[in-house]
Amino acid sequence: MTSAQLGELKLGSVNNDMLGIATSVASPAFSTGVGSAYSSKFSTLNGEGTGVTGSGGIVTQGTQSATNGGVRAIRMANTVKYTTPSFSGLTVSLAGAANNTQGTAGTGQTVGMSEQTIRYINGPLDAAYTQIKYTNPGVTATNGSLTADLTNKHSMYAASYAVLPTVKLHAGLSKSLASTASVADSKGKQYGVTWNVTPVIDVLAQQATVTDNNTADFSRKMTGLGVDYKFSKTTRAYFRYDSLNFDTNHAASAGSEIKRTAVGLSQAF
Repeated sequence: MTSAQLGELKLGSVNNDMLGIATSVASPAFSTGVGSAYSSKFSTLNGEGTGVTGSGGIVTQGTQSATNGGVRAIRMANTVKYTTPSFSGLTVSLAGAANNTQGTAGTGQTVGMSEQTIRYINGPLDAAYTQIKYTNPGVTATNGSLTADLTNKHSMYAASYAVLPTVKLHAGLSKSLASTASVADSKGKQYGVTWNVTPVIDVLAQQATVTDNNTADFSRKMTGLGVDYKFSKTTRAYFRYDSLNFDTNHAASAGSEIKRTAVGLSQAF
């Protein structure tokens, strides 16, 4: 439900603000695929998230390793989300999903979620801060062997600025922190550029690093490159490349460094 005077209310499995801010403000428009600092293989967040294949709308807990790089917050079932009208470019968003602690371990248990966002868009500037918090039930939930009673908080500061009509700069700072040690303590940073080389060709580039402050210290780094060729407003061909190092603090091991490429055609409807 949307009203110019009252704002917008969404119910259900709603995309959270962390997703949009991470993929369109803190970075060029890589979305969540190859080249993104918010992909299924690499993320600037540690600990818990909802962006796991086969676990739509259910929180999962990821463990950092030499072949695994982070989790994503995307959407969660039974969310209630409200966004205010824009006040001279400023909006505030609040979202939440209830925690269910009834029943025995693995039966009827769900994780609670709350998110708060403030965003300011004015001319060439787009700046935002968002924070999302997960609260686990008192016993192990059905999905993903979640740690009982754990709270996990993600936060992100992000901004983009069009320094020229054809050049936009992006930057972001992220942080993950859990109530239990050695689960999610990390800090990330990223920066990138979107260059409209011609009216139909966009070049995208970004780099992201994460400092893992847990005992094992699986700090990580990624570099992403992309090119879009726009046939129309809704159709484009794309190329994507990224280089990922999931364990910059130790000697290279099997799977700790990978490179990926993708070429395809996208049609929006």
